[in-house]
Amino acid sequence: LNVLVVDDLSDVRDSLADVTRRLGHVCRAVGSAAEARPLLAGTHFDAVLIDLEMPDTDGHALATEIRRSGGQNNSSMLILISGAENQASGQAWPFDGFLQKTIDGQALARLIGACRQPQLV
Repeated sequence: LNVLVVDDLSDVRDSLADVTRRLGHVCRAVGSAAEARPLLAGTHFDAVLIDLEMPDTDGHALATEIRRSGGQNNSSMLILISGAENQASGQAWPFDGFLQKTIDGQALARLIGACRQPQLV
């Protein structure tokens, strides 16, 4: 799968990208919503892991932007990554999954694996 990681903390970003690649996926990693936008405009991602608390544009705003864009990633799996214990939910909640920091590799594998679609013959 093609995965994008968006996190302003380089150690978290690098760790997530490393685990994702070890799971056999292609992964790009960026440090902000501003860096993510050109990638999202030009590349389809099966899953986008987005940090909630980032400067400038936070993760909720970026995910909402992706969903409303009508672009090639508006139906991608969006996974919230956060240190907060509770995740919000509701009609306006743009995320499909949640991973609490410190990220568990098995939980990441389960979530990313959930976006695999069966092949039609």
